[in-house]
Amino acid sequence: MASINLHEAEKWERKELERARTIRIACGLWHNFPFWSGKLTFWRVFFWLVQFVVVVILALYPLWIKVIFDKTSTLTWEQAEIISGVVIVCLLVTNTYTRIWKDHKPRKTKRRLQNKLSLELKGMIAALSRAIKLHRQEHAPIVDKCKAQILQVIRKVAEIHLGDYEGTHLEVTLLLFEEDGKKIRIAERTTAERLVDKTMESENVMAYYVARSGQHRVVNDFQKDNHPFPRTSLSTGLSPTYRSMLLIPLLDTSSGTVHSIGVVSIDSSKPYHFWPGRGNDLALKVSPYCTWLTLLLGLTDNLSKIECRS
Repeated sequence: MASINLHEAEKWERKELERARTIRIACGLWHNFPFWSGKLTFWRVFFWLVQFVVVVILALYPLWIKVIFDKTSTLTWEQAEIISGVVIVCLLVTNTYTRIWKDHKPRKTKRRLQNKLSLELKGMIAALSRAIKLHRQEHAPIVDKCKAQILQVIRKVAEIHLGDYEGTHLEVTLLLFEEDGKKIRIAERTTAERLVDKTMESENVMAYYVARSGQHRVVNDFQKDNHPFPRTSLSTGLSPTYRSMLLIPLLDTSSGTVHSIGVVSIDSSKPYHFWPGRGNDLALKVSPYCTWLTLLLGLTDNLSKIECRS
């Protein structure tokens, strides 16, 4: 990986390179508004036009009767306009309900999923408690298993929070420091097909500056936002499948000062998926799991960390 402009990276850490607020709002609305969010294709535009024509025909049907089909109709212009207005309102309500609420999950379903995650967390904590009593070498397999399970729970929490119930958009990655913070390694992923155990220079990776700041950071559009980092995948060097990211530092305060041992990255294939405040809310929701993950990783021998600036 090529070296980056460290001065620009520090400016990015201080949030001096962010897009103007009006641009962020416009992009966030574009990528999140249900009527047009998604990839624009020829067939999608075609069916939108067909749908628009059908809506116009249905909405103006009373006027068609008055003007074209039956000029002797007793229907007055005022009545025709009222009926057309009512039809337009009904069509808008139906269309809005279909687009916005068709994927809405009842509160009961969300509660059931959250209860399931709570039970999984209790099981992991119980396993961790047993692991602490064992010798470091003996509990390594249990620690690795719990680490992977916690990442899966974080992913499930993110899927529920952002409405990705089919699990098609979100991934979670664990990045850990090595060699006193000079290197950073892809330690774990929630998807087995994605590459792990790749090590890079910390100063060339966005996660390093998030860890050093000690605060979570939302990247709305990795490909189009202003930043000095390579717009390629960390693991493959090719164009990444993700567009937006939520980076959460793993903080260790056991020494009296705040250090970071690594970063949990929640990435999405959708731009502005964590906009406008969903990233902040999600960071708060997964903070207990990140704390447990930090404690769990603290059981290992050669744990590297960097000091946070805030």
